[in-house]
Amino acid sequence: MPLDQIGWGVTVVVCLVTVVILLLSGYVGYGGVVFAVACSAAINLRLPRERAAAAERAVAERPAGE
Repeated sequence: MPLDQIGWGVTVVVCLVTVVILLLSGYVGYGGVVFAVACSAAINLRLPRERAAAAERAVAERPAGE
């Protein structure tokens, strides 16, 4: 899993935990906003096929010494 996907995954998890805490505390509006941020971050977890194929080609073409 690429490092950028790990970062976005951590962001999504932290946002969802924050949403639960905010909702339990009665801050419904803020919970909704943080949920929207979590959804926006979750979009970045998708790896487009073209980008995945380009990454695989780059790894395959890398010289053996690297």
